[in-house]
Amino acid sequence: MKRVIIILITIVIIGLGIGGTFLTIKVENERKADKEFKETINNDYIAFKKAVEEFSTERTNVYDALSKIDYLESIPGLYEELIGTYKKYEEKLDNVIKTGDILKEKLLEKDFRNKDLSNKKEAYITNYEETYNYFVSDVKKLNSQLDLYNVMAEADTSNSFKKLDLYESKYKELIDVNEDGIYSGIDPE
Repeated sequence: MKRVIIILITIVIIGLGIGGTFLTIKVENERKADKEFKETINNDYIAFKKAVEEFSTERTNVYDALSKIDYLESIPGLYEELIGTYKKYEEKLDNVIKTGDILKEKLLEKDFRNKDLSNKKEAYITNYEETYNYFVSDVKKLNSQLDLYNVMAEADTSNSFKKLDLYESKYKELIDVNEDGIYSGIDPE
């Protein structure tokens, strides 16, 4: 009987040792995966942040181009520059979306206890939504100016002014990334 108890105690001790080893390995693997995930998020966020900064710089160029419109009659002389500037602007938004979509998969569906990751998630949501919505709003501003010009061109009986095409973008609707009902990045009218 004593021998059976010793064997059972030995089996329990060995079982606890093996279980403890497996638990330690599992915890260590989770820590390693967590560290790799954080590094991936950090690297992806750096690329996203750079794309947002480039977008902001290009937005300044858009506003510089728009500020050259002194009066409606000046639009035809600026039209090619405006359209070219907006195309570059849209390319910058394409890059924000490309780098942002990589983060979207990793950030949006999760809540993070880690403060750094939680802050990156909030910054991602704000920056992605703002850049996209700024672009949509800015295209509407340009097209509003072109609409005004086209009304004037239609009313011109001397045919001195020809109608101009509106800027066509694949991005037409505002977005709400986190579906909170607030569309960040809309300039007040």
